[in-house]
Amino acid sequence: ASMLGGGNIVTGSERSGDFYYIGTCDAGLLRLGVSSQRPERVEALANLKGEGTITFIKKAADNRLWIGTNTGVVIMNENEEMTYLNNNNSGIKSGTISSVSFAPDGSRWIGGSHGLSVMSANGDFLSEKLFPKVFFNKEAYLTGSFTEAGQLFMGNRNGIYFTDTKMHKFGKLDIADGLIDETCNSVYCDNDSGLWVTSEK
Repeated sequence: ASMLGGGNIVTGSERSGDFYYIGTCDAGLLRLGVSSQRPERVEALANLKGEGTITFIKKAADNRLWIGTNTGVVIMNENEEMTYLNNNNSGIKSGTISSVSFAPDGSRWIGGSHGLSVMSANGDFLSEKLFPKVFFNKEAYLTGSFTEAGQLFMGNRNGIYFTDTKMHKFGKLDIADGLIDETCNSVYCDNDSGLWVTSEK
């Protein structure tokens, strides 16, 4: 913990340029040089409310880092130039952001404490009224992964859900589909069309 500047719980890490960026629950975002032995805090996040808790870090295809916080998402390039999205300046839902999943069509599917937000490739957010009825967009703290074919699997403590980017076909997996346990801590789709799930059992 002392090496991480007080960060006792690491929530994720990604390399960008000559640095590794490390997210923590209690010390914010840390920067570690490739040849360095000690990380330093990224102070550019210091003015953001809730920035002391980083919920995830994920690199997009354009090499920008998406960084989740208790109040929104920070999008950061290799020069540490940042764009901050929250409920006040975008269509993203308020509260803690738990994950982002990048679709093959360029859209971003963002899970959070108040449900699912969908951001198109051009930056527009899907209106809540455009989600299909009985869709899982109101589920909290979803984390997910896309297959190469564009199918999305997202899970939380209530189960594992699936859809395509057009939301033409969607639903929920259950024990009959081969799950050991319907609760889900994380889900990952590999390059061989395999679905990897961690659960309570």
